[in-house]
Amino acid sequence: MKHFKIVLIAACLATFIFSIPPAYSAEPLTSADVERFIGSYRDTSNIMFESKILGPGKNYKEVLTTKNSRELLALMKQKVPAYYTKLDAAVKKHGYSSAENWGDKSDRILKAHLNDTVKDIDLDVLKESMQGVSPEVMASLPPEVQMLMDPDVIENLKTLKTPPPEADIKVVEPYREEIDHLIREQQ
Repeated sequence: MKHFKIVLIAACLATFIFSIPPAYSAEPLTSADVERFIGSYRDTSNIMFESKILGPGKNYKEVLTTKNSRELLALMKQKVPAYYTKLDAAVKKHGYSSAENWGDKSDRILKAHLNDTVKDIDLDVLKESMQGVSPEVMASLPPEVQMLMDPDVIENLKTLKTPPPEADIKVVEPYREEIDHLIREQQ
């Protein structure tokens, strides 16, 4: 059950802020990127929650099985276009060139931030243990927890296990407490 809680937290964070998996570019991640991410966090989080793209419902599995922020932003553009436009405008106020640029940087920052949290989780063991959950127990769980137990979702979470570049981890490390505080504040 300990692993399930850790995976639940990691999955919620990952899907909430587009961290599955990161898009790495030749361009190094900088302290300014992390500071811009931190500055944009409340605005972007609020827009994502308002859009309901991340909430339980018909889009939830689609969201949880997106491979990166670009896929999630494409889904958002299709399902809730007004909120995509609002998100794009909000991130530009924080110095990003587009929602996709913000998403790419966010992927990398959060992947580096979550690295220590997810590296010791054995998702294969979790997947096997979830297969033994009775239908009664499954029915008693909230829909968002049921969706996290879906084998396709667990399989997608394996992308979190691929370590980020060490350079990204080093850039993000000094901001760990501040990022943790922001995430806890939004829960």
